[in-house]
Amino acid sequence: MRNGVRALTGTLVAALLLLGFGTAGPATAATGEPRSVTALANAFHPIKNVGTGKCLQPQGGSPAVRTLIVPESCNGSAAQGWLEQRVGNHHYWFINQGTGSCLDVDDGIGNGAPVRLGICRAISDQEFNTDVDLPGVSVVLESRLDFRDNDVCVTSEDVARLRACNPLSPAQHWTIGLDV
Repeated sequence: MRNGVRALTGTLVAALLLLGFGTAGPATAATGEPRSVTALANAFHPIKNVGTGKCLQPQGGSPAVRTLIVPESCNGSAAQGWLEQRVGNHHYWFINQGTGSCLDVDDGIGNGAPVRLGICRAISDQEFNTDVDLPGVSVVLESRLDFRDNDVCVTSEDVARLRACNPLSPAQHWTIGLDV
């Protein structure tokens, strides 16, 4: 049931994007005019670390699957834009504006596992628990491998890595869903 709801949610978001809802408005059915695909207004936001003030983005802005996610100075680029898609109670996927790929932890949940880009597939290693509804200031991103909280959180280091969740670590707290 859960996977069916996730698939339906993803399909609805994609349909809204394809219909052109957002800054350009919906396509006009009566005229049949083609419209470019535009993102929903204000849908993409940075994921900004509270401790460093840096924003997450694919390394070098690369759209390639398995590209490492790194903290960089916030610059408002599409590489730093993320769509937070709710998939459960405080559970979210994060879709990158510049690549269309998801925040992913495909190397397991071990201490130090890197966070990467992955093809969005509604799988558990792309789901994160924020402990609060978004938008939010100073939230954690806890990995949900096997659709269970795993007590490892995204941490701002040389690259974004999973580390044992530490509620006192500013490196594990993020501002998400706000243009900051």
